[in-house]
Amino acid sequence: MILIPTLLLGQAQFRKVDPQFTHDRVLAIVPIVGAGNAKSPKRPQFTDLPGITGFTAELSDDGKFALVEFVVKDPKLLTPLLASGQRTESKDKSTKNSLYEDFKRYKKDFKPERFGLTVP
Repeated sequence: MILIPTLLLGQAQFRKVDPQFTHDRVLAIVPIVGAGNAKSPKRPQFTDLPGITGFTAELSDDGKFALVEFVVKDPKLLTPLLASGQRTESKDKSTKNSLYEDFKRYKKDFKPERFGLTVP
């Protein structure tokens, strides 16, 4: 009888975390950069920073900006983005909803559920 509760407690310690909630995530509105050729493709600014594990982006309605979710293991790697003055917000803060409202100014049919990049 003692063995069964011990096994159950051992299993409770190893619950998997949804990959959508791992790593540090920052939402941002950044300009589109690049000339649009093979040497310099058009892309959201800051996506080429070293240490970015992944990102999800949507193009604004006018095509000049991107609505981006950056995923990194170490938030210090996003210092250039955070210091640039671009509108950013940590995805885990309650104020992210105000940024989602800003996203809707750039893209009328923006849906927050499209974001949530899964990173292994």
